[in-house]
Amino acid sequence: MTLQSYYLDWDSRFLGFPVGKILFTNFASFEELCALIQQSSFRLIYLYDLCRGILPEKIREYNNFYQVDTKVTFEKKIEKVLESAYEPFVIQTYSYETIPQQLYELAILAGQYSRFLRDPKLGPSIQQALYRRWLENSLQGSYANQVWVATYKTQIVGFCTLQVQENCAQIGLIAVSPAYQKQGIGKKLLQTAENWCAQQPHLTTLSVVTQQENLNACRLYEKYGFQLASVVPIYHVWRY
Repeated sequence: MTLQSYYLDWDSRFLGFPVGKILFTNFASFEELCALIQQSSFRLIYLYDLCRGILPEKIREYNNFYQVDTKVTFEKKIEKVLESAYEPFVIQTYSYETIPQQLYELAILAGQYSRFLRDPKLGPSIQQALYRRWLENSLQGSYANQVWVATYKTQIVGFCTLQVQENCAQIGLIAVSPAYQKQGIGKKLLQTAENWCAQQPHLTTLSVVTQQENLNACRLYEKYGFQLASVVPIYHVWRY
C-alpha cells in the first residue's frame, strides 16, 4: 500500500477524539484509499487530494466525504518594499498585556471561510474556539514569530501574524475589520511583514495560505505580487 495515514496529536486533543491525515497522490488508487480509511482508528480524517482528479467522481456514492476546502498557497520572493504612510492608521508590533476582544473578533473573522466552519459536523463553535486558540498561541510565540496590529485612534482594526520556518516565512492569520476594508490596511500589513522579512538575511520566500472561495483575499495577494504556488482540495472523512 503506497498510502499512509498520520495521527494529528494537536487536533485530536483539541477536538477530543482521534484525528488523522491522509495525502492522496497519483501513486495510489481509490480502492487503496478506502481500505486505509476502513483500517484506521480515526474518527475524523483530513484528506488532501494532491492529484486533483479521481476523488470528485469517485466519492459521489459516499455520504461520509465532505469537500470542505480548496486550499490555495501563494508565494513571492522577499524584497524590501517602500511603505507609504496610511494615516490615520498605524501599524505596530503587538504589545498589549491582555488580549483585546477586538483582536479575538478579528481572529474569528480571519477564519470566515475555514473548513471547520463548512463541515456540518463541526460548525461555528469549533471554528471560533480554534481561531481563538490560534490567536493565543501566536501571541505566546508558538504559532508566530511576529504579530502586528493596525490601529485607528485606540481601536484595533486589523492584524497579521507571521511564522518563520527555515528560509521561508508564512503569513498565518490576517484580517481587517469590515468597516475599514478597502482602505489599504491589508496591503500595509503585508508590506510591514515583508519588510521585516527583508531584514532577516536567511529568509528568501514569503507565503500565505487561504481558501479558493475567499476571493477578496486571493485578489489582494495577487495584486500585491504573490504568485499561485498550489491548489489542494481538502475533504473531511467521518468514520463514525
